[in-house]
Amino acid sequence: MVSPPKYYKIKIVSQGAPTQNPDDPNKHTFDVQTKNFGSLEEVKKFLAENYPKKRGKDIFVDKTDGSVEKVGKVFSFWNADYSHAPVEKWWQSDWVEVTEVAEARVVKGLFGRK
Repeated sequence: MVSPPKYYKIKIVSQGAPTQNPDDPNKHTFDVQTKNFGSLEEVKKFLAENYPKKRGKDIFVDKTDGSVEKVGKVFSFWNADYSHAPVEKWWQSDWVEVTEVAEARVVKGLFGRK
């Protein structure tokens, strides 16, 4: 059996708030993007182009065995909408995760005929 092709997926969840306070009650998610790349070099290039000079803070998740796993970074910065006046500014946080994906098509038995 041939191994399924793999690719790299970036998921970006963008949140905005009027302040840098992480508990700001007006914080909301305003965009979710998924982007696919064929190599890690492409992923690194995308991140360097979209988050230049931004270090980010590590994102961790709890595992069932009680340990934690680093799964991405959150990049925060002031952003603004210059398309209309008055200009609105907000504190934006992009939660970025990169995963390696291997997928294979599954159609046998799904569409009636065998």
